Amino acid sequence: MSLISLNPYAKLFFTFSGNSTVVLGKVPSFDVELGAVPTWDFHPYEVPLVLTMPTWLTVGPADFWGGTSNLGVFSTGFNARVPLEQIPPQYGQWSFNAGVQYYNLINDQLRNAQEVIGVVSPGSTGHRNVFVFAAGLGLHF
Repeated sequence: MSLISLNPYAKLFFTFSGNSTVVLGKVPSFDVELGAVPTWDFHPYEVPLVLTMPTWLTVGPADFWGGTSNLGVFSTGFNARVPLEQIPPQYGQWSFNAGVQYYNLINDQLRNAQEVIGVVSPGSTGHRNVFVFAAGLGLHF
């Protein structure tokens, strides 16, 4: 494994029927997430640390969001994962991870939906910039 990898991807999300997952959007519709997860793996240098920076942008037809813009969300973050190598491998591969992810709700309809579902007070403009902090234990078999 190399020290640095880019890991680009594209993900299609399609809603066939039922309610819109965007609250104000129309069904059927879709969006596409275009992103990359740059990864720095320090294991080749005998350092038990993996850093990632997941970054993406969602785009789709305006009716997916229920408005006039084709852009949805931009997100970027920073995560660190440290393997817990003290735990014997027969019990799985354990790790501790922590990070922060930033979300910019580019599409105004996503902010308007916050009022519809009761996350913000009526008449407010909703939250455009959101930070999510996370930490946890991971287990892989």
